[in-house]
Amino acid sequence: MAKHKKDSIVFYRSFYEAAKPLKDKEELQLYRGIFEFGLNHNEIKMGSIPTAMFQLVKPQLEANYKKWESGFKGGRPANKASDNQDESIPEPLPNHNGTIPEPNVNVNDNVN
Repeated sequence: MAKHKKDSIVFYRSFYEAAKPLKDKEELQLYRGIFEFGLNHNEIKMGSIPTAMFQLVKPQLEANYKKWESGFKGGRPANKASDNQDESIPEPLPNHNGTIPEPNVNVNDNVN
């Protein structure tokens, strides 16, 4: 099967909020690392702070990548009906006695 390329990734607000306090150079490294891994599943070399922050983001990117890969497999296969299956008829339990309805003895004769 030919290798498929991803066209998009999910970029969460938490990624953005976490990167805001970084210096511009570090922030750019982190964003490039997220996009390179999210789109191409490749890790790039980054500074120590962006690398540490990327390690916190990576599990979510991995989970999203696995979901994307599974989409090419077509999902779960359909259940095949077996020819030797009979419809089962449940047997009543010993403590389940048939109830016999009793007539209502509360007769209200309301005359208006």
